[in-house]
Formats: sequence, C-alpha cells, structure tokens
Amino acid sequence: MKLLLKDCVKYVPYEYKNEVELENMVFEHYKEIFGEDSLLFSKKKIKSPAKIGTIPDAFVINFKSRRWFVVEVELSKHQVYEHIVAQITKFINATKSPESRQELAKIIYNKIKSDPYKKALLEVNGIKEDKFKAILEILEVPPEIVVIIDNLTGKVKEAIDLLSNALNFNVKAIEFKTFKRKNSHSLDDHIHLFDWFLKTESFKGKKEPKKLKGRHLVKKMIEAGILYPGFKIYGKHKGKLYEAEILEDGRIRVINDGTIHTSLSRAADHITKSSVDGWHWWKYKDEYGHEHEIDELRQKYLQQKII
Repeated sequence: MKLLLKDCVKYVPYEYKNEVELENMVFEHYKEIFGEDSLLFSKKKIKSPAKIGTIPDAFVINFKSRRWFVVEVELSKHQVYEHIVAQITKFINATKSPESRQELAKIIYNKIKSDPYKKALLEVNGIKEDKFKAILEILEVPPEIVVIIDNLTGKVKEAIDLLSNALNFNVKAIEFKTFKRKNSHSLDDHIHLFDWFLKTESFKGKKEPKKLKGRHLVKKMIEAGILYPGFKIYGKHKGKLYEAEILEDGRIRVINDGTIHTSLSRAADHITKSSVDGWHWWKYKDEYGHEHEIDELRQKYLQQKII
C-alpha cells in the first residue's frame, strides 16, 4: 500500500465510492490536468458516420495550444476490453464525423458566448473575432482521447497502447488517485495525485526558459541527457510506418528514404505533405514498450529549465 507523508501526517489511499465521485473530483481539477487556458464541456452525445451514438464524460479544449480532448473517467474494476476499449472505439469513430464536430462546435460556441469568463479566456488567447469558426477549426484536427482512471494497471496500459497503434489514434491514460488522512472518516483533508498535460503552463510567476526551436531545442535536449544521438522515433501515415533517428547535431534522419531534416516538424511535413506539429506527430516507446509523444520529453526538458 502506498503512503503519502505531509507535515508528518500520514495519508492513505482512498477508494472511490463510485465512478461519479471520481468524475466530480477530476472535473474539479481539470485545469490542473489540461492547463489553465482550457475549458471543460460535460456530457454530449456524438454520433459516428453510421449514426451510432456515444456519450463521453467530457470534452476539453485548451485554447492556448489549440488542442482538444475527449475525456472518459473510468474505474479500473470495469472490464477493460468489453467496456473501456469499446467506449474508446466509439469515441474515435464519432469524432471522425463532420456532422458531429459541427454540432459539437455549435454547442460549445453557445456555452461560451453566454459566459463572460469563457469569452474572455478565448480573447486572451487571441480568439477575438468569429469564435465559432475558431472552435470549428480546432475540432477539425483529430482529438486526443484521454482515459482518466483510478488505477492504471498493466492490462489497461496494454489495451491503450494496442488501440493507439492499431487505429493510429492518440489515446492516453492518466492515473488519478486520492489519499485521505489516516484514521479519518472524512475527505475534508485529502491529497490528489495525478499526471498532467501542458506542464509548463502551470508555472506562473516563474521565468520561462528561452524559446528554442527545431534542431536547436533537440540539441539542447541531447546535451541534457533526455535524448541521445541515434534515438529512434516513429510515426504513421496512411497506414504506413515511418521511422527516424535523431542525429548528433539535432537534425532528423528519416530512415525510410534517408532524407535529413532540420526539425521534427519538417520531417513530419516531408512525410505527410502537410503542415504537422512534429512534437505531437512523432512517437517513441519507453523501456516498457509504452508509446509516448516526443513532446512529453520536450515538456520534461522545459520543466527542468523552469525549476
């Protein structure tokens, strides 16, 4: 059993009464998970092109990064393949429907225009005119499916990786745990433990690291020991696997055709023939075989620089 210690007080794992309780705690802290510039929009039915309906627990848009997330809160006691995988598959199919994205954009726009705080958040992030168009443009990019679960078991990790690889879709799982004060029958004194996206956005009041781009940032990450020459990455496009390696000077060599590029994005653009954010397009596998975006290593480097 894990134990947390704060100011000499012991905190022990709390078992959620039900999924709704976990969901309420997650929603209370969604900005810590997805970033201060994000907004959460709760349950809304979306339909696949074949008109099969499904209802995710929430949709989150980060208006600074222009990324959006389909969120499902789960308890690990649920059947992984029969329930969790089935849900995620429905979400992926539904978000591919232009009609569903259009309808979702309308709903989100109506909620924003009636709320001064939400309107101000968009405007702070440069969305001052034609907010509906801006929302629709964000939704035109495939979302990230995020499963937030009380216990990230090996079986859940395996299923998430399988889906991500087989369907060529960005699916992630976050473990969200709560610890309560030992021997207390109340949750008044508790601690949450969870992973979070867009880490550098939450370091308010601290000096941001100098912004480096392309191979200059990659080279700095090599110098910091986060990357190394020969580090293997990969991406998929139209069902084909593309592999690349990071060179000593920070450039990227695509193994499939031997071409060398000055940044991750240019290497991805070369493959997809479109404008792509290489930090999110390229993936790597950790020592356990789990897939991650290369951006996770960038965030690790930036976090070190801020701290």
